[in-house]
Amino acid sequence: MTSPDLFAYLDYRKYLRDAREAMQAKDRKASFRAFAKEAGYSSPNFLQLVISGKRNLSPASLPGTIRALGLNKQESEFFANMVAFDQAVGFEEKNFHYQRMLRSRKFAEARPIERGQFEYLDQWYHPAVREMLVHKDYKGDPAWIALRLRPKVTVSQVEKSIQLLGKLGMIKSDPATGKWTQTEIQISTPAEIESLAVANYHRTVLKLAADSIEGFPSHARDLRSVTLGVPSSRYREIKAKIEGLWREILALSETDGAVEEIYQVNMQVFPLAEMKDGKDE
Repeated sequence: MTSPDLFAYLDYRKYLRDAREAMQAKDRKASFRAFAKEAGYSSPNFLQLVISGKRNLSPASLPGTIRALGLNKQESEFFANMVAFDQAVGFEEKNFHYQRMLRSRKFAEARPIERGQFEYLDQWYHPAVREMLVHKDYKGDPAWIALRLRPKVTVSQVEKSIQLLGKLGMIKSDPATGKWTQTEIQISTPAEIESLAVANYHRTVLKLAADSIEGFPSHARDLRSVTLGVPSSRYREIKAKIEGLWREILALSETDGAVEEIYQVNMQVFPLAEMKDGKDE
C-alpha cells in the first residue's frame, strides 16, 4: 500500500487512518502503540480516539504526530492548518485556516474543484462578470465590464474572473460568433467546503445590499424588512412562499430576451430570538 497523498484530504482524521494503515502494510510492527510511542502520546490508544472523533489533536500533541507521520516542512504546515480547520469553532477561524490551505500549490492540483468553487463564491463579482459576459452590448473588452460594475473592480480582476469561469466550465466561447455563452454546469464539493464558500458569499452580498442604500437612488433598489411574531408552524409556510417567489424570479430571468441589466436579488428570513428551552423540536 502506497502512502496517501496528504494534499488530497480535507479531513485530517481520514488522513491519519489511511496513513496508519499504509504504515502497517509496510511494517507489521507499526501498531497504534508504536505510533503513540513515536509521537510521545501518554496513552497508547490516543490515535484511535482521534481517528474515531472521540478526541482532538491538541497543539501539544501536534508536533509529535507530525514527527511520527514523517512529514516534511510543507506537509507539516498543511497538516497543521487542516487540523485547525477541522477543529475551528467559529466561522472566521475556519475561514482563516482554509485560506491558508489554499496557498498550497499541491492542494490546488489535488483538489481543483473545491478550490475553484471556493474562489468563485469568495468574490461577489464572479457571478456578476458571468452575467455581464452575455450582455447584449458586451463586445469582448474586459474594461467595459470593469467600468460598469459597482462596487468598482479592476480590469485585471475581470480578466482573472473570466479565466476562473472558463476553468470551471461555467462559460464557453461560441466558435461561430466568438461570444461567451453560459453553461449549465453543476459544481459538486464536500459539504464542509460548500457551506464555507456559501457563507462567505452571503456575507459579501449582504454587505453589498447595505452599501446600496447610499450607492444607488431609491428608484434603482428595493429593500424591505419586517419583524414578525408568528406561531412556529407558520415558519414553514413563510419559507415555502419565499421559495415559490424565488422560482418565479428565476423563471423570469430565463426568458429569451437579451441581458440589459444586472441585479442582485437577496431573500432572507432568520430568527431574532432563541426560544428553545433545551427540548428537541
